[in-house]
Amino acid sequence: MLLAFSLAFGVWSFTSAFQEAHEFQDDLLRQIAFIAQRGNSAESVQADAAALPESNRDMRVVVWSLPLDMDASSTRSSIPLPMGLRDGLQTVQIDGSSWRLFVHSLHDQRRIVVGQRTAVRNENAVDSGTWTVVPLLLLWPILCGLVGLLVRRTLRPVNALAQSIDRLTDRDLAPVPAAKVPVELLPFVQAINRLLRRLSDAAGIQRRFVADAAHELRSPLTALSVQIENAAGAMRTEPVAERLAPARQGIARLRALLEQLLALTRVQSDTPASRNLVPLQPVLRRVLQDLLPEADRKNIEIEVDCPDSAAAAAQEIELVLLLRNVLDNAIRYSTSGGKVEVSIESKGRRTTIDVCDNGPGIPLRERGRVFDPFYRGGTTVEVGSGLGLSIVRAIVDRLDGTVILRWTDSVHEKGLHVWIALGIDTTPASPR
Repeated sequence: MLLAFSLAFGVWSFTSAFQEAHEFQDDLLRQIAFIAQRGNSAESVQADAAALPESNRDMRVVVWSLPLDMDASSTRSSIPLPMGLRDGLQTVQIDGSSWRLFVHSLHDQRRIVVGQRTAVRNENAVDSGTWTVVPLLLLWPILCGLVGLLVRRTLRPVNALAQSIDRLTDRDLAPVPAAKVPVELLPFVQAINRLLRRLSDAAGIQRRFVADAAHELRSPLTALSVQIENAAGAMRTEPVAERLAPARQGIARLRALLEQLLALTRVQSDTPASRNLVPLQPVLRRVLQDLLPEADRKNIEIEVDCPDSAAAAAQEIELVLLLRNVLDNAIRYSTSGGKVEVSIESKGRRTTIDVCDNGPGIPLRERGRVFDPFYRGGTTVEVGSGLGLSIVRAIVDRLDGTVILRWTDSVHEKGLHVWIALGIDTTPASPR
């Protein structure tokens, strides 16, 4: 780029200086012709601008023709020459102005003096130098602009690479593409891919550990539950039943925790699942059948609005887990005699799920953390594991959806409104 611009501006500068030199020489020829027309005399002969309208007045050359024995200062020239001029080039002061003179003695006892103002010569030199500097001054801003443009264009694959890395999640740690990455950054990209591979292996080991631990604990819990039931059946006394009741509740909680851990590891699996268009009305009916006993125990009314056309692109088990955890939380934290409203609607390419309860709700400061596993708010008094909303977020992320928590009653800041948006497109989404 430097070579191209240097050649272009060099040609331009050379052409401009070449034309300027030709103009100067042409003007000089005009003045010499005019001087020759005037003839030689003992008086000064000047190229008058009025006589040469096409000539540059500032470029005029003055010629004196003097007898050898005549002193320069005694001439009748309008420009008096100083005394003691020697042959050759010299710079003298005449009437306060600097002149460059050339003095030459002829064989016929005459002297020729040719002169020009030094200011005119300096001005011509400055003009010639300016034509040399101007291209350089024009080169640098253009060069800086082009360098910035080329750098942005060159780093465009790097920006695309950064965006692809930014879209990675803990469920998708696929290697980033390095096809269009500059060669200088290729080792860096390869190091990132090796790191992602190690992170993916570590995440897989962690999920498998949780799943294996949950599976291993299910059998002992089942055996313990059976033993407690047998002990209670063998000793049918009220004190024994009261003492065994906490053990039964503890085992039930552990069993529910294990089921939720297994559900969480299932929805966080790296294996992409095929998506089918699943009607939501049968799924909702199946979930409500499991949760109605708890709702009846707390005397909670459940109002449902789910048309036959409501559907979502997912696996049925994912939708079951999603609705079960959302509705279980709504029933669990609603006050006795309260109301839970469920509304599902499919419009366009999106399905929305709204679940509202009249419980205490979740404060704004805690809404960013309630999706973390095992997090329970400080005001929570209900028994739970803190995995329900984590499972909901994991399923929604897996389905490329959105979940937002709001107040059911925003004026009094009461109740929890869970708003979920899912797509109904059966085409699997690209890895994020």
